Amino acid sequence: MSEQILVNKKETEFGIIKMSRNVALISFVIGTLILLTFYLTENTGFAFIGLFYLFVATVINLIFLIGLVMKLITKESDRKKTWISIGILLANIPIVILYYNIAMYIIGTIAD
Repeated sequence: MSEQILVNKKETEFGIIKMSRNVALISFVIGTLILLTFYLTENTGFAFIGLFYLFVATVINLIFLIGLVMKLITKESDRKKTWISIGILLANIPIVILYYNIAMYIIGTIAD
């Protein structure tokens, strides 16, 4: 019985690390698809979808970032994996800034 509890606890501890990496990757892929669709169609509706997605993805990524920071503060184990996951989540920030600038450029060319 106690072995089962230890296995479940270990899976839970690794769960946030794995889930945060998946969330970061999925956020990146969806954001890229929205930007590419906007670029190819020049349909400003995708710009609004992108802005809405930016808000939603930011909230979700922040929730996971807070969870990782809490894990870092409260747990001594897996610090390296936790730091790597935090880095992966934070790597999306410059990508978002780049995508925003690209989208604004596209909007500028559509308006001309």
